[in-house]
Amino acid sequence: MSDKPQLIPVPVMPDLTKLRHHPIAADFPMASDNDFENLKASITERGFLPNEQIVLFGNPAMVLDGRNRLKAGIAAGHKFTSLDFHGTELT
Repeated sequence: MSDKPQLIPVPVMPDLTKLRHHPIAADFPMASDNDFENLKASITERGFLPNEQIVLFGNPAMVLDGRNRLKAGIAAGHKFTSLDFHGTELT
C-alpha cells in the first residue's frame, strides 16, 4: 500500500472566487514574473494537459498544488472545468 494520497476527480467545479490556498502551499515560492508569463502563454496555447491538474485538499477545498497554474489560467482566460482539478480528502 502506498503512503501517497490517492487523487480523485473533483465531481463539481469549485467556485474560483472562493478557492483559497492551503497554508502548506505557502512553503513553496510563486513563479517569477518571467516564468508566470511563460506559463500563461503555454496555457493560452494548449490549455491544461491531463497530468497538470490543480490539486485540492480538505473541506472546504483549498489549493494544495497548482497556485501558479490557477493564477496563470485565470489570467489567460482559461475556461476551467472540473477536469482541471483533482483532490484528496474532499469529503
